[in-house]
Amino acid sequence: MVRPHPTENHEVYRKIADQCSRVHVTNEGNVVPWLMATKAVIHNGCTTGVEAYITRTPAISYRASINETYDNGFYCLPNMMSHQCFTFDELCDLLRKVLRGEIGAADGDERRRFIDDYLEGKTGPLACERMVDVFDKISTNMPAGRSVTKRTQRWLATRGLHLAKGIKSSLPGSHNRPEFQRHRFPGVSENALKAKLDQFQQLLGNHRKLKVEQISNVLFKICG
Repeated sequence: MVRPHPTENHEVYRKIADQCSRVHVTNEGNVVPWLMATKAVIHNGCTTGVEAYITRTPAISYRASINETYDNGFYCLPNMMSHQCFTFDELCDLLRKVLRGEIGAADGDERRRFIDDYLEGKTGPLACERMVDVFDKISTNMPAGRSVTKRTQRWLATRGLHLAKGIKSSLPGSHNRPEFQRHRFPGVSENALKAKLDQFQQLLGNHRKLKVEQISNVLFKICG
């Protein structure tokens, strides 16, 4: 199975995979079930490498091309949490060892110290619960009324951000282009979202009746 990154052109992978009936290209659904079912993950600087480390799935970072700025900067964490190789022969050898059970998920004290510096909330409340707590504190501490000056400043800041986003969207290669955003976030139907919410509620034992209101193709209001 090949799972393209959401920002990539999936057709490139599909055209290559058409030459081999055993290769299937898709990025359907959340990656966690994939990690739980697979024997090994091959990536390059992808967050999936961090998720694989947490789920104790053997992950290999294939670094055939190296850029010190990126590899030791933004992509340092997923590469560090994985076994690393730098040639195709090394990749094949490492993958064989994983499949034979000679090598498991990447481990070691250095990696554990490293992940502890980056990853928060490994135990305790879920991320969504922590965010709701933060929102609750913000709303509780928010002044009852705002001056005209504050409202004007907020309006100007919002308009400025909107203008800046519009300018960036028009630049060649910009990640803010509407068509690129639609590719990354294709949207979800109201029925699909309700089905997912029902699934979460069943898993959590929550039977509260929820109301879903669609605001846009990627934005919903959920209340009980």
